Parts: sequence; structure tokens; C-alpha cells
Amino acid sequence: ATLATRAHELQAKLHTDYADQLKEMEAILREEFIKKEISDRRREVKQSNEKIRQIMNNWFGLNIEEVFVAWKGFVKKRKKQKRRDVREKNKFERLAFEDKVAQFQIATEEVIICSLML
Repeated sequence: ATLATRAHELQAKLHTDYADQLKEMEAILREEFIKKEISDRRREVKQSNEKIRQIMNNWFGLNIEEVFVAWKGFVKKRKKQKRRDVREKNKFERLAFEDKVAQFQIATEEVIICSLML
């Protein structure tokens, strides 16, 4: 029963005097206050426990999905960096080869020019 319903029931009792009614209403108000406080505290404790559970899951590595997603990102970045390194190495080797080919062509032309001058 709600507070208003119980208060009306109390007023309906004509055989009790005003002081008794006040005492009963005070008791009812205390009871309702205590019920509300218990409900509020229970909700706060549940929220606190949920937060603690989430923290424990993260500490103990129980959140496997987050670990997998982080690992997957790391692997993708690592593969991308390896591909960049290979492309850079190949570019360097190609430029070195082209430089040697150019040196060989210049040397060949110098030999031809020198042989024509003789």
C-alpha cells in the first residue's frame, strides 16, 4: 500500500485520537523512507559491482574480443610496414642496378670513342 492509501486508512479510524494518529503516520513515513533508502543503496551497489567486474575482466584478460581486435590491428600494421620496407629495398636495389648499367654504357662509349681516335 502506498503512503497516501495508508494515511487515508488511518484517518478513517475515528476511535484513535490525534496523537496516536501522528505516531502511526510517523512510523509509516519512517518505514517508507527506509524502503526507499534500501532500494537506492541496492541500485548503487549493483552499479559499483558492475564497474568492478568490468575492471577485473580487463585486468585478467577475460575480454578476449578486445585483445583479438588489438592483436589484429598490430598484425595489419606490421604487414603494411614489411611491405613498405620491401618496396624501399627493391627501389634502392633497382636504382643501384640502373646506376651500374649507366656507368657500363658510359665506359663502353668511352672505349668506342678512344678506339676511333686511334
